Amino acid sequence: MTVAQKQLVAYLLTKFKTISYVKHGDCLGADADFDAIATELKLSRHIFPANIPAMRAYCDSRGAFLAKYPLPPLERNKLIIAGSNYLIACPKGPEQLRSGTWSTIRAAHKLNLKTSTIYPDGTVL
Repeated sequence: MTVAQKQLVAYLLTKFKTISYVKHGDCLGADADFDAIATELKLSRHIFPANIPAMRAYCDSRGAFLAKYPLPPLERNKLIIAGSNYLIACPKGPEQLRSGTWSTIRAAHKLNLKTSTIYPDGTVL
């Protein structure tokens, strides 16, 4: 994540007073950054890793719920948004096919899930 994305994620996570827990996919990059922010804010974390070891950040799962079985990324992404009330997504740039982040955003939109998409420059849609 860029500095602007990290700042906005932290802001959004502190704005919500009733967060039970946050979920992420344990991927290198934005998921690892999100985990660090959630840990700093002392939020309960649920971690759903992909079954591709090279994609994983291996975030510290002490004190977190860690899914028992890693799943294929697209399957895991659907599990992450299932039962969620809100999605915060930090893509690397404009929408693209064959992007796990964008696939998750599109799936969230199909479920009418409230979503904040934070672009690298800090623009939020």
